[in-house]
Amino acid sequence: MMNFRQLQFFKISLQLVDILLIWLSFFVAIKLRLLWLSFIEKYFSRWIDVSTISTPNELDLSNGWASYSLIIIGMPFILSCLGFYRDILKPHFTTVIWNIVKAAFFTLALGLILEFFFKLGASSRLIMVNGIVVSILVLIIRYALTSSFIKKKLQSQYKDNTVLLIQDAGEGNNVIVDQLLGKIVVMTTQEALQLNLFEKTLKVKPIEKVIINSSQVALSQFEPLVDLCSAMGIEIWWHTSALHQFKSAMSIDYLGDEPLLVLHSSPRWQASKITKEVFDRSAAFVLLILSIPFCLFATLGIIITSPGPIFFRQERSGLYGKTFRMLKFRTMSVNAPELLDQLKKEQGNDMDGPAFKLHHDPRIFAFGRILRKTSIDELPQLINVLLGDMSLVGPRPLPTYEVEAFTEPRHLRRLSVKPGITGMWQVEGRSNVVEFEDWIKLDLNYIDNWSFKLDLLILLKTIPAVLLSKGAK
Repeated sequence: MMNFRQLQFFKISLQLVDILLIWLSFFVAIKLRLLWLSFIEKYFSRWIDVSTISTPNELDLSNGWASYSLIIIGMPFILSCLGFYRDILKPHFTTVIWNIVKAAFFTLALGLILEFFFKLGASSRLIMVNGIVVSILVLIIRYALTSSFIKKKLQSQYKDNTVLLIQDAGEGNNVIVDQLLGKIVVMTTQEALQLNLFEKTLKVKPIEKVIINSSQVALSQFEPLVDLCSAMGIEIWWHTSALHQFKSAMSIDYLGDEPLLVLHSSPRWQASKITKEVFDRSAAFVLLILSIPFCLFATLGIIITSPGPIFFRQERSGLYGKTFRMLKFRTMSVNAPELLDQLKKEQGNDMDGPAFKLHHDPRIFAFGRILRKTSIDELPQLINVLLGDMSLVGPRPLPTYEVEAFTEPRHLRRLSVKPGITGMWQVEGRSNVVEFEDWIKLDLNYIDNWSFKLDLLILLKTIPAVLLSKGAK
C-alpha cells in the first residue's frame, strides 16, 4: 500500500520512463527503416531505386525534431489525461491497451496535421507511423512488466506488515479492507477507546499503522489514541463516511505551511486541465486557418443580404462571472437587441427560465438562418478561445443579463469552468432542449464528470451534430 506522495512520485517516474521509451521507439523505427532500405538495395536494386523511396534527410531524427518531440512528449500527457497512470495498483489490461492505442493515434494525428500545415522540419511520415506502432508495443510491454513488478514488490514488502483497523461494530468487510496488504488486526471502536487495551495491542502486535474507520464516534474522542500513536512513532490514518456527505470533490492543499482540506465542485488545475488549455489554443489556431473559406463566405453573404456590421459583439459571462465580448457572425437585424423586450411581450419564450430562445425569431434575416443552420456563425468564437476567454468545449456563454436573472445558486456553478463553443447541450440536440433545468443538468453533468477524454468525445459528437444540423435553428 503506497501513500499519496509515493504514488505521485511513482507516476511521474513512469511518465519520464515512457518519454524515454517512446524516444527509443522512434530511434528503433529509423533503424528498421535503414535495414529495410538496405535489404531492398541488396536484393531488389535491379527493380527498385532506393533514392526514389527515401532521402538521407528523412532518416535523421534531428530533421523532424519538432513533430517527433510533439509525439514523444505529448503521448504520455494524453495517457495521463486518459487515466493511464491513475490506477496502477488495480489495472485492467484491455482498458490499458485501448488507452495506449487512443493516445498514440491522437498524438500521431496531431503531429501529422501540424507537420502538414507548418512543415515542422523534414520529418518522415512513415517513420512517424512506424515510431507510433513500436511505441504502442513498447508501452504495452512496459506496462505488463511494471504492473507485475509492482504487485510482487508490494506483496513482498507488506506481507509481514501489520495494520490495526479500528471500525464500528458490525461493519464487516469494506473498501478499506479491500485496499490493505499484509496482516490486518481488527478492533471495534469501543475496544479501541479503552486506552489500556489499545496500548496493549500496540505493544503485543508489530503494528505499522493504525487506520480509524468510524462514523459513530467524533474525532475528538480518538485524541488519546492519536497521542499514544505519536509517542510510539506509529502512523495513524483517519477515514470517515462524513466526507462522503459532501458533493464536492476533495483534495489536500497548503496555505503557506498550513494543510487545508479543499472542497471543489469543478475541475482543478491539474495536468489534464493544462493539456486542455494548450489543446484549446492550438486547435483553435488550426481551425481558424481551416475555416477561412467559410468566414469569407459568411462575410460576403452578410454584406450582400444585410448591410451593417459583419460581426455581432455582446457582453457574456465567462469564468467565475467575468465578462468578455463574445464574437459571432451577425445573423440578425442591426437593431435586434432593441427589439428583444418587445419580441418577448408579443411572442413569449420557447424556453422557460431566464434564457431566451425563439425557434422562429423574426429578427433573423434569410442568410443568417443559413449561417445558424450550419453553425458557421459560431466560427469567430475561435478568436475568443485564442484570447483565453472561452474553451472549445464547455457550457454555452450566456448574456450577462440572463445570468443576473438566475434564481438558484447551483445555476451559477456553470460559471466555474470556461464557457465553450460546443458542449453537452449542442450534442444533445441544442434547440430541442427547451427546459432550462434540463440545460443546467447537462452543464453540471459535464462539470461533475469532466475529463480531457470527455472533451474529445464531445468534439467528435459535434461533427455529426453540425453536419446534420441536429437541433439547429
